[in-house]
Amino acid sequence: MQCTFLNEPVYCFVRSLNSKPMGKVGTVICWKLDRISRSMLDGLNILSSWLEKDIRVVAVSQQFDLSNAVGKLIASVLLGIAEMERVNIRENIIRGMQAAKARGVKIGGREAKIHAEDIIRLKEQGYKMTEIAKELGCSRQGLYLALKRRK
Repeated sequence: MQCTFLNEPVYCFVRSLNSKPMGKVGTVICWKLDRISRSMLDGLNILSSWLEKDIRVVAVSQQFDLSNAVGKLIASVLLGIAEMERVNIRENIIRGMQAAKARGVKIGGREAKIHAEDIIRLKEQGYKMTEIAKELGCSRQGLYLALKRRK
């Protein structure tokens, strides 16, 4: 089963639960169902495999029983809402980044600490690269990378 989770520990947990022989795990306790998966399809596959193995699923903040048809319906609705919420968040982030780019804001990265102009100025004054690196508080490799970025 391929799962799309937001973080690796949850994926490893689900994989290990699905690989354990029946009878080793009796109950899975989670805060909310959307912590298990943000994808409705993956979440339903995980829950159905657990229910087939007679593993009880308890969502602490959402008090309902997954062992009956009503509980499964509620779980599918909640997982669908979680997926929709995740897609909305992603779309909002993309829209915000596009708006920032339109305003001329640089997205990502950080400002360089070492500027090629400083290196060139010190080089023209007769400093060697090792001395420039000590002066600017970086490695010689950092100097060469800064000069390469300038091109």
